[in-house]
Amino acid sequence: MIYSDFYIPSKNMNISQKEMISMVREQEEELAKLEQDKAIKEQSEDARARAEQANFLNNYIAEQENAVKNRATFLENTKDGFLTAAIFNLYKECADLDRRGQIIGKNLVSKFVKEQGAGTLLSRFKYQNILLGEMSRIVEKAYGAVVESINNDDEDNKIGAYKDYKLDKTIVDDFYKDLASLDTVEASKLIKDRVSDAVAEFIDTNMNNKLDYEEVIKAAQERIDVAQDESAVEFLTNNAKRKINEMKQSRYKNVFNYLVEALTKETFKDEALKTRYVHESSVDMDSIVDSAKLIYTMLEMQHTTGMVSDEYVQEYIVSLAE
Repeated sequence: MIYSDFYIPSKNMNISQKEMISMVREQEEELAKLEQDKAIKEQSEDARARAEQANFLNNYIAEQENAVKNRATFLENTKDGFLTAAIFNLYKECADLDRRGQIIGKNLVSKFVKEQGAGTLLSRFKYQNILLGEMSRIVEKAYGAVVESINNDDEDNKIGAYKDYKLDKTIVDDFYKDLASLDTVEASKLIKDRVSDAVAEFIDTNMNNKLDYEEVIKAAQERIDVAQDESAVEFLTNNAKRKINEMKQSRYKNVFNYLVEALTKETFKDEALKTRYVHESSVDMDSIVDSAKLIYTMLEMQHTTGMVSDEYVQEYIVSLAE
């Protein structure tokens, strides 16, 4: 028979075809198990992400003083919370966030909404462009549903009434469904590209600057090596330092560069930042650059989408250089 030697190892093989088939089958079963484990893990991560998303607003509101007791404060923080969640939803599309990045991102967005005021931002967004206009509509719709829900629930409807106010899960679910339909692809890609370009420019500029500084130091060292006395050595050393400082002051810096410099300076003033970024008396520049990237992404998102004016950005840049 044609298959008579099926179970016999060939001269060039150490195992029979039967054994090989068995091995392949085992590999396929192992791969299938890995795929199944991966699918379960992804489902678990999706479930966790949905749970985090659902808790975002309630957690945000619960953290505010008197938020769950005072009607007026609850509604104010609800509007802040919806807008914060909407902007953060876009921010997530523009940045690759780990757990720490998510915390920083939420803080950046929350601070922005608090400083500008949710009402002011929503009024500005409404007629700014399609993206922000739709975001404003989604937030106003959800907020309106909360107000209606509370009005129906409050018998006396008093502004100063105290009770345990909580967001209706259905309203929150509908809010996130609406956010999921918001087209952020084009905007987020543009923002990510601009952030990537700014970081690349920062790295290239600093690399070129470093090479130029090394040239000054090398030239000075060559003269120092043949100097006749200490006064000449001191003069050459100070002259090299002066040239490098002048080069640093005159060199072009983009906004990202200013951010890195500002964060580095603050690291030596703030104990919390020092703990985060200084290790064994050495500044962890990689971590500083990563944090600066998160901040710059926020600024680029604000500017690119029209959340803030050009004047706002210019004032921010000036504040970094101070």
